Amino acid sequence: MIRSAPPKNSGTSRLIPREADQECSRRRVAHASRHRSEACRFPPAFAPAAVEVSGSITNSTFQNAGNVGGGASLKGVILVGGATGRPSCSGAVTDAGYNISDDDSCAFTAVRSLNSTDPKLDPNGLQNNGGPTQTIALLSASPAMDAIPVADCTDEMSNPITTDQRGFPRPDAAEDACDIGAYEVEDLLPFARPHRKN
Repeated sequence: MIRSAPPKNSGTSRLIPREADQECSRRRVAHASRHRSEACRFPPAFAPAAVEVSGSITNSTFQNAGNVGGGASLKGVILVGGATGRPSCSGAVTDAGYNISDDDSCAFTAVRSLNSTDPKLDPNGLQNNGGPTQTIALLSASPAMDAIPVADCTDEMSNPITTDQRGFPRPDAAEDACDIGAYEVEDLLPFARPHRKN
């Protein structure tokens, strides 16, 4: 489960600030806590003061959330405090491997997890990149790309994760490794590239 503490002086508490529902709906955040790939971007003006996470989160992307804590176990997750100016993590999180944080607040130590690393997310944030929900794409130089060996493309119960948030194959057909986060970059095979007619 993911709960967000309200910004200071708001006087209310709810799962996600109402103003951010268009970008981070309760349904999508709830999916992330059930081993699903999800992307969640809070508009900086409405970012919660803290996001309390319990359970396991796998292959998800959180942008402008900040202060993630609550004892959650994270695997293949991207955390970016971003424009909030707050740390990515505050409080306990368990590093189950292949995580990226844009600062050192999560103190990741497991295999191939990275602290103080820019995950190089698309600066346009959530967009229609195909599939039923909006996602945050990875830029071409992202350290999240092809970072998880296919044998480790699993949730924490060792169930294979075979699609990204959009329903696209994970890993994609041209690769033998999965991307960190909710979005799997689809590489085109050289023979499959479209050709322009002269």
